[in-house]
Amino acid sequence: MRGGACLAGAASRTAATISAAAAYLGKMSRVIGIAVVLVAAIALAGSAPASTGSSRDRALLTTILAGMKTDLVSVQIRDLPREWRSRARYGKKLLQVTSNATTPAGKVRDQWYATLIATAYNDQCDRKADHCLAVYEETGIGGGAIGRSGAHRPFGSRRSLSRTIRARFAAHGLRVSSISFEHPDALAPAVTVRSRHPQRAVNSLSRSDPFVRLDVAGFFLRMVDGHGRLFDVEGASGHESSGWVRPGLQLRNVP
Repeated sequence: MRGGACLAGAASRTAATISAAAAYLGKMSRVIGIAVVLVAAIALAGSAPASTGSSRDRALLTTILAGMKTDLVSVQIRDLPREWRSRARYGKKLLQVTSNATTPAGKVRDQWYATLIATAYNDQCDRKADHCLAVYEETGIGGGAIGRSGAHRPFGSRRSLSRTIRARFAAHGLRVSSISFEHPDALAPAVTVRSRHPQRAVNSLSRSDPFVRLDVAGFFLRMVDGHGRLFDVEGASGHESSGWVRPGLQLRNVP
């Protein structure tokens, strides 16, 4: 179980909720400690050469960012550092993201933005760019290998996704107070849930995933108590996920 502030690359509800390949991860227990656990952990902010992608690469990135509202400092495509290059990564690039988040919850949010951008880019790079991405790197937070979102066309609409998400949370006795969407390619819901019983809410969602088998680019979940204080936050896209839970709450392992 996870107690205290925690950033984890394998949370109880991971991107398995988005693609069948990640379904196994959704059954794993959350990781303990203040850390970022990633497919390939890196902390080399600023290490990549200053070269950028092609005009088509930059055009695709611009289109993705136009569908999102973030407070990221910068998002750029860079060449892979020499030591990361291999035949398997031939022709691939690095997505370098700069964040100024300082709180655990803020870091979860900005890591979600980074993975959402990277997976949406890789979903479209074969058709709309000259290069795909092999790795993403986020200043002060972490990074790792990156794949695709797992979303399949036809994508769900805002109305249908909102209705499904509200119904699934209601089945757990939880009230969704707001839903908004990022739109990097497929939609990515950002959901806020209010509950007067944080421990009960965390226990309920550790046993089942309200986002499973939705054709979305990712999801972001905030849970607040009756006073509006945050007690749980999670973000996922593709095979990447991160999360934080208020110190003192107990997280049950998922069978």
